[in-house]
Formats: sequence, C-alpha cells, structure tokens
Amino acid sequence: MIILDTGATRALANGHKTLNLLAANMAHTPGDLLRIPALCLMRAESEDAGAGDRVLAFSSVVVDDLTTSPRSPSAP
Repeated sequence: MIILDTGATRALANGHKTLNLLAANMAHTPGDLLRIPALCLMRAESEDAGAGDRVLAFSSVVVDDLTTSPRSPSAP
C-alpha cells in the first residue's frame, strides 16, 4: 500500500512516468493499492480539472474516505 498526497496525485494525473509505471505494475499485483485520501483527490481536482478522472482510471487506485479513525469491529 502506498498513500499519495495531493502533489503525487496531480503528478500521476499528468502522466509522471515513474508513478504511471508504479500504478500499472500495482494493477497486476493482487492486494497492492495506491491509496489517495479523499481530500487530496478533491484538492487535486480543484487545481486541475479532470485530474480525478484520470487518476481513478487506474485499477490500482482507491480513495480513502473521510473518516478520521478506523471503525471498531463492534461498530455497526
């Protein structure tokens, strides 16, 4: 698992060679994901229209939701 910040998200969206290779390679490895916090994705999209769509086109990219703490196993 790798977590991308806003700058890395924008770089991936704009075709950064190494990040694109990483995303493509991770797509072929079960369980490997590039995680982008939702607020970083929103910020990247606000700075570069369409960045979110370009990044989410990679099957290895997932968005972390806006929760700030993990749910306990007993939570509904």
